[in-house]
Amino acid sequence: YIFYVAETDDAFRKIIGIATGHIGRRDEAEVAKYDVEGCVDEMCVAKEYRKSGIGKKLLDAVCNELFERGMQFVFLGVAVNNKAVKFYEDNGFKIKSHWMVKEKEEKCANQEAHVK
Repeated sequence: YIFYVAETDDAFRKIIGIATGHIGRRDEAEVAKYDVEGCVDEMCVAKEYRKSGIGKKLLDAVCNELFERGMQFVFLGVAVNNKAVKFYEDNGFKIKSHWMVKEKEEKCANQEAHVK
């Protein structure tokens, strides 16, 4: 696992950002180009420090470590309407897949069918 922390330079050493990552196997390895990949798991920068370059430094640190460990690419997941999408695109990430989500409904159409 990879874990980076950004903190202030003052006597308080306040944590102002974190970035984490890991190397893992793909669930869909049989259809993917690589079966092992680098993942950015979490990115968080305190609101008052956003657009200061801290996020870029944290993201670069995680990605560089993953590449140094032999990864050919790094992926991450982000909600489609999250403001961070532009940040990731500005830092070289490209949209390559989609997550599919189904919301819970009161009653599914086939709920009365007996499925075993």
